[in-house]
Amino acid sequence: MYFEKGFSAIKIATELEVNRNTINQDVKFLRSDITQKDQIRPAIWVLEQKEHLEQQKDRLLELLETTKDFEEINRTF
Repeated sequence: MYFEKGFSAIKIATELEVNRNTINQDVKFLRSDITQKDQIRPAIWVLEQKEHLEQQKDRLLELLETTKDFEEINRTF
């Protein structure tokens, strides 16, 4: 979910009903494992992070467009 759909650790933890730290540790382990196996270069990692940030920006813009009550946004984050 983290790599394929760009979900945050918090969202995954909520959906799976587990501790967020568990998800963070799993992601950290998988990143380490991928890096060791495939020798991902820092530039590729930066591009992946850019893609995730763009996805987050798109979700936030969509939320801002559909929300009339900004207090609701504060509760979302």
